[in-house]
Amino acid sequence: MRWLRALQNALTRPAALPWCVWCFVFLALCASGRPKPINGDARLMCEAAESLLTGGGMAIPKTRTDIAVGPNGKAYVKYPLLTVAQCVPAQMLRRAGLKLAPANAALQGFAVGIVPHVVVATLAVGMMQLAMAFGAAPAHAALLALACVFTTPIWSAGRSLYSEALQAMLTVWTLVVWLRARDANRRLSFFLGGMLLGMCMNTKILLLVLPLAVLVDQLHERWNKTRLIGFACAALGFLPWVAAAACYSYLRYGNVLSQGYGAERDASMGFNVPLWSGLHGLLFSSGKSVFLYAPVLISAAYGVPSLWRQRRRELWLLAIPCLFMLLTAAKWWDWSGDWGWGPRLLTPVVPLACVPALIALQRRGIPRAAFVLLAAAGFVVQLSSVIISTTLYLQETEPKNVAALGARNAFEVRDDLLLTHFVPELSPIAGQLWLVQRYFSEEKWNRHSWYPWETLAVNRFTPRPDPTPRNHDLWFDKTPFALNLEGALLMLLALCGNCLVVALRAPQRRVTDTASVAAAHGGDG
Repeated sequence: MRWLRALQNALTRPAALPWCVWCFVFLALCASGRPKPINGDARLMCEAAESLLTGGGMAIPKTRTDIAVGPNGKAYVKYPLLTVAQCVPAQMLRRAGLKLAPANAALQGFAVGIVPHVVVATLAVGMMQLAMAFGAAPAHAALLALACVFTTPIWSAGRSLYSEALQAMLTVWTLVVWLRARDANRRLSFFLGGMLLGMCMNTKILLLVLPLAVLVDQLHERWNKTRLIGFACAALGFLPWVAAAACYSYLRYGNVLSQGYGAERDASMGFNVPLWSGLHGLLFSSGKSVFLYAPVLISAAYGVPSLWRQRRRELWLLAIPCLFMLLTAAKWWDWSGDWGWGPRLLTPVVPLACVPALIALQRRGIPRAAFVLLAAAGFVVQLSSVIISTTLYLQETEPKNVAALGARNAFEVRDDLLLTHFVPELSPIAGQLWLVQRYFSEEKWNRHSWYPWETLAVNRFTPRPDPTPRNHDLWFDKTPFALNLEGALLMLLALCGNCLVVALRAPQRRVTDTASVAAAHGGDG
């Protein structure tokens, strides 16, 4: 067919591959979205966004003890400006869904989820650009971007209005733009780089480490009048976001420096976890190790020595944010990021940590085979969290943690899911695989059925009589409208997947430096 041949010819152009990746990721997330993308802290963010839309400022009801109260007596969320701002279009889409189908909760959940789906699709394209800046061919860069999304907790983050996906997307694009700003004549890159740094600060205050990473990278360049003008342009992009953050804090708490993290456990515990204890939990524990939730990072560890020899300067640009976030999260009282899927606080830098895996992907033989196997394992882990809600398993284990550790309000008991972090039989990964098996199994539950903690001879870990999940955690329900829409999405996904395969099989040329990357993808002059 003539139109199909024309489409395939268009997809052989280098500029088509990022679009194919964006569309594939977006459609895949739409097809696998949650019925309730607003949960946990995202509820508070959306309440603030709804208050903003209805003219109520940003005040919300004080429903939790960790919600700070401003000098006017009203309660406000402690989350940064852009985490609330991203909920504004989501709330508008929810309203549109209510008008189109007031009784169809599936459509409303689908509509709200569009916002994080767009964010993660944009993150995937940013990962492509970042990988090509490290010398990867476009095909390898696209494969790494897909692995980053679907074999790590990024997939789970893209199904909710939590801010981790937004943080990761802005972090990746910030480094991409500043790599292009190595050319002192690219004033637009400097301006966009400054703007992105300001946006990162307004998404998570800890991302203020990015200016340090950028400065270390820029110190390798020759500082002349042209570069100083470039940094002046960066300041023009950055300072308005500093002003926005100051105004946001002042309007809530009457103090431009107040972040709202001064209530309940945030103030009393803060960063008082022993460093080695937090590092062990984030890296090696059975329930929260980042290597278990993103196995592809093992391939990344394999690639670090090669990058150290070949691209040490670029490696430092990745390492500074990753190490800072790792060490800071390890000291935080809630280092595990519960009730999130995996080590939630590390999610913003997971894409950066995936970049060294390019070395394994590019080498034939055992390194590439290991990359594929690790990526496949990560896909299975993420898929288990997509099919069944992770909250179900955590609700199942929370009372058992509390019973085992003592009184719930005791100061020593800081973590109501502690045993799921360090007891392998209680790992959320094992629990999710168990629940998926229970969902699809027709066998009725009995005392002899398999469950993750069956080797623990402790009565308080006995599961409830029938732990079979009643519902999946996908947005579509049994109504004809929802099923038809899901079918249409899957057909579009199949077509987009075919286009992606065509684009990946097209002749690729290796990109060897950041200047040629910028030229190949439309330099800003």
